[in-house]
Amino acid sequence: MPYFAFLCTLLLCLPAAAQGQASLVVNLSTLDAKTDLAGKIRYFEDKSGKLNLSEAIAGLEKNSQTLPKAQANFYQSPSAFWFRLDIQYPKFEIEDWVIKIDYPLLDYVDLYYKDAQGKWQVDKSGDHVPFYQHSIKTKINAFKLRFHSQEAHTFYVCVKTAGILQIPFSLQAKEAYLYDNTNEESLMSTFYGLMIALSLYNLFLFFVLRDKAYIMYTIYMFSAIFFTGSLAGHTFQYLFFNYPFLACLSAK
Repeated sequence: MPYFAFLCTLLLCLPAAAQGQASLVVNLSTLDAKTDLAGKIRYFEDKSGKLNLSEAIAGLEKNSQTLPKAQANFYQSPSAFWFRLDIQYPKFEIEDWVIKIDYPLLDYVDLYYKDAQGKWQVDKSGDHVPFYQHSIKTKINAFKLRFHSQEAHTFYVCVKTAGILQIPFSLQAKEAYLYDNTNEESLMSTFYGLMIALSLYNLFLFFVLRDKAYIMYTIYMFSAIFFTGSLAGHTFQYLFFNYPFLACLSAK
């Protein structure tokens, strides 16, 4: 009788377990143009920082956790962190989607996916990777999601950095992403333009009045512009795109 009760309990738990596993699959057809991935990503810490894809997949199968919120923060860690995302898009031939990690100061960000032939491919990003090698040429870490069927596709993301390890995940339709990016770049261009104009005006006053206060203020303004651009990822995008080492020095 105890065995019968145990068997009944096990059978009752199996559907719940299956439902919990299925809930980790993100169905893009049910989402808005922009959404986060809170509670939909499993992750694994590679303390050696040297695991390859197959070893990381095994680690995720044996010892993984679910991210409770969209933005993961592991502070400063020498580890590499691997993330698994299961995403389904029934209308895969109609619209493109982008996965974003909107924190420009990460050293290495790799997205692994299977192509139409079932072979693993990798797209790279991060401020230690030359800009021309980035999957999407933008100041943040963004990748195009490639789908080949209506079935759920598995994507793996590996992140490693020497600085603060913040990983804000989100999904966004490509058109919405381009629209938001254009608006943001327009606002930032206006900000940089005003700051540069004020800097040049104070530099002009210095040459006219010979007051050292103006040259000090000019240096401060240019430093603020450079610092803001480094944090936003613009110095890497527009100045040091082929020199990741200089971009890292400016930001860190």
